[in-house]
Amino acid sequence: MDHFENEEAFIIPLVANEVDDAGQLSLVRRLLIDDSADDPRWIIDWVYSELDEADQSLLKGLESRFQGAVAQPA
Repeated sequence: MDHFENEEAFIIPLVANEVDDAGQLSLVRRLLIDDSADDPRWIIDWVYSELDEADQSLLKGLESRFQGAVAQPA
């Protein structure tokens, strides 16, 4: 089992069961938005470039859910 399989098998269910929706959204935002970078969206742009059209649409939807949180303190 590689590292990502371990994450999927053990960490994701723990987060899903122990962290509410708002907390999960905040966690995902912190993974995809680099507030310390000149371009905070660089991670999203990179991930987006690696996805097919359907998954790009999902990522856009996710970003729209937390885009307003960018200006809010963590």
